[in-house]
Amino acid sequence: MLYHSTQDQCLRAANLFYSPAANSVMKIFMTCLLFLIYSSPVLPSASAQEPALVEALRLSSAGNQSAALAIFDDLLKKNPDHLLARLGRAYARSWQGRQKEAQEDFAVVLQKSPSHAEAQIGMAYSLAWSGKGRAAREAFSRAEKISPRQIDPAKARRMLRELPAFFEVSLWGGATAIAGEDGLGIRLAELALWPAQNFRVWAKYDNALSLDNSVLLREGKDVAAISLGSLVNWKKHYTTRVEVGRRELPNDIAQTLVQLEQVFYFRGGAALKIGGFTGPREDDRGERLFYTGFNFPLTPKFRVEPVYFYAKTTGVENKENRFLLAGEYQFTNGWRLNAGAAFGKSNTELPSTTGNLWAGHLMLTAPLGAWHWAYFLFRHEDLAADNISVISGGIRFRVER
Repeated sequence: MLYHSTQDQCLRAANLFYSPAANSVMKIFMTCLLFLIYSSPVLPSASAQEPALVEALRLSSAGNQSAALAIFDDLLKKNPDHLLARLGRAYARSWQGRQKEAQEDFAVVLQKSPSHAEAQIGMAYSLAWSGKGRAAREAFSRAEKISPRQIDPAKARRMLRELPAFFEVSLWGGATAIAGEDGLGIRLAELALWPAQNFRVWAKYDNALSLDNSVLLREGKDVAAISLGSLVNWKKHYTTRVEVGRRELPNDIAQTLVQLEQVFYFRGGAALKIGGFTGPREDDRGERLFYTGFNFPLTPKFRVEPVYFYAKTTGVENKENRFLLAGEYQFTNGWRLNAGAAFGKSNTELPSTTGNLWAGHLMLTAPLGAWHWAYFLFRHEDLAADNISVISGGIRFRVER
């Protein structure tokens, strides 16, 4: 009874080793694996108690995967059927990001021992980290059948939903009330493709300005923007996003839209975001925007993000400074609630549009089935010239890789 209880606790901890707290949980997992080696009545104790194997596991738990792999390789050279050494090498390779090689080792263990729960769990996570959502889902299902106590289905589903899809379709619509005018319609439509796990490209139709500007609403003008964009994740340390588009404003004035964003990730799950936007127009006017924010976890389920915005309209003296404080809570069932409040000041050439501003938003993100997402957003802004309220909803359909 003690063995099974401790085994379950160890493996529940092991299921977390791909989280932002990977280093600390890795040590827990390897400590538990050492316990299993010496305690399990089903593992081959003669080979398990080899000092070299124990040293390799210790090195791996300390994060020294290269040294650990050298020992695992030596053990397997002497005995290719050494399943514990192969399992240890599989995990070490996976932690190094060598997922293809890790999966080869997991597959060998599973071929010789199809009901090996630890190998099946490792295979599932490795497939997930390779971006192979469909195969990972099937591997988790097999692991749950082998040993239900060692798998948290809800956690597995949450992780799989966050994986890059092969293809995505997003659609947003909503209603706007501003300065006595009401707008209703499609706000955004996007088609996106992930050619690789860390590379996303998209084409987007953005009609938000047509619905959120009182003059355009009153005149019934459509100034939707069409844009193309790409996102690249650089070895899980950086993310770069670029988007370029164009729209036609009233009086046949064309505007070019360029957005750039860079994200830097740090230990502990924190991220620094720096971005900007420029929108030069044919009439020598245009908009510029700069922003920077820092996102960090206060608890495992609650994150906070303060963001500073600076906006300027070229050709006239229009400037705006805004500070936003947002927080997001993630529920156990995968739902997310994001809320924020902003305040700032606008300075323009007209006294009627100069003054303080404040804004707030509430956004709910909900999973639809195993793979899709639904969104609800309420936003209100109290500006010097106008008040604007927006209620919108969206849906994202995804096709697994």
